[in-house]
Amino acid sequence: MIGELPKVKRGILPAVLISFGLALLVPACGGDTVLRGASSIIRITNAPETLNLTVGEEFQLQVIQFFTRRDAAGGEFVDSVDVTTLVRYSSSNPAVATVDNLGRVNAVGVGQAVIEAKLKRTFGRDDLDSITVVVSMPPAPPAPHASDYQFPDRIVISWPLQIGASQVELYRSTEPNDPSPTLLATLSGNTISFTDSSVTPGMVYFYRIRFIFGNVQGEMSPPDSGIAGTFSP
Repeated sequence: MIGELPKVKRGILPAVLISFGLALLVPACGGDTVLRGASSIIRITNAPETLNLTVGEEFQLQVIQFFTRRDAAGGEFVDSVDVTTLVRYSSSNPAVATVDNLGRVNAVGVGQAVIEAKLKRTFGRDDLDSITVVVSMPPAPPAPHASDYQFPDRIVISWPLQIGASQVELYRSTEPNDPSPTLLATLSGNTISFTDSSVTPGMVYFYRIRFIFGNVQGEMSPPDSGIAGTFSP
């Protein structure tokens, strides 16, 4: 049986070898022999037991199968093969974290989910490993940038792209600390600017943004002021 397993793989064997669960002696490259069966396990090697993500983040898992290998002299050692694209993945809570068949984890909601990787064997028990994904909200975005005296009859507001956002809400008010600013526009998540043409030249407006991640509403940003018109010193 395998005891302490290395985190770094020593070599790559043909992927076809991983599908058998019997304790077989399989010839391998270099005159070595692979011992199959109970000595084989898989591990998610590039993530801690508890993986912390924020809503909208993505993480690519790596899954390695470790097994005992015998060299020509009869000595045994642990070898490994990357099986990331060969295992089956599942999530205990897809409303929090999803995982596709390539091992890409997407954080979609606040909470916890167990992501499991399973390597199906032809005979015997399947090889399993899992991690817990804890998803929290990202911090509030920085204030957007609103133009000052750049245009006579409009204000252009811009902000950084937020990966994973499904929508952007843009708010406007005439007071910097307005607790209930008016929702000016709801935009697609990849939008990074908006032109506000419903302004009065010379009046100061304050703009804030909020990112939406699916059904989860993020925190609102601080305000930035903007003004349309011609600047007169």
